[in-house]
Amino acid sequence: MKTKKGDFVELEFVGRIKDTNEIFDLTNAETAKKENVFRPKFKYKPWIICIGHGDVLRGLDRELENKETNKFYKVELKPEDAFGKRSKELLQLIHTSKLVKNDIHPFPGMQLNIDGMFGMVKSVSGSRTLVDFNNPMAGRDVIYEFKIKKVIEDDAEKIKSFFDFNFEQKIDVEKKDDAFVLKNFKLDNTIKKAVKERLEKLLNKKIEYAL
Repeated sequence: MKTKKGDFVELEFVGRIKDTNEIFDLTNAETAKKENVFRPKFKYKPWIICIGHGDVLRGLDRELENKETNKFYKVELKPEDAFGKRSKELLQLIHTSKLVKNDIHPFPGMQLNIDGMFGMVKSVSGSRTLVDFNNPMAGRDVIYEFKIKKVIEDDAEKIKSFFDFNFEQKIDVEKKDDAFVLKNFKLDNTIKKAVKERLEKLLNKKIEYAL
């Protein structure tokens, strides 16, 4: 049986920059050690995603359909299907005095968060600072090597896997009439609402929280 849009899957991958073969993301600790990019504090684990719902880059999402489990695949993605093309509009000159007033003393390579936008200082010249708000990976061709470890079939297991992957929580799920009742979780009210809406969209099932 091959994968299709809407399947919940357990995904392992390695993402590389095509030009340099540099790894920018991966899910497996042993692969990280072998490639000499292992980070001891990083939690390596397969991703739990729903195919076709934007959980991964658009080009990779598309490639996950019609694939066999436990088989390795390789795909090359152009910028428009990966992290996007570079935009001149996202290169902005900012008065250095504006940054200094906010106790920011810019230097090349410094990362900034300005009004919710993340950028990197490219240069500081006189009274102006050039900041690049493009994604650092924008404009790059990338290669993904991936394997779908399994397709998660049971709805309750999908919910449990979703919580384990996104919140590192082991929860209980009970089927009650036409709904799934979630128990023993720790989420604030804003996140609860978003999670409920997300799961109901992905599963096309009613989600409730135990009191």
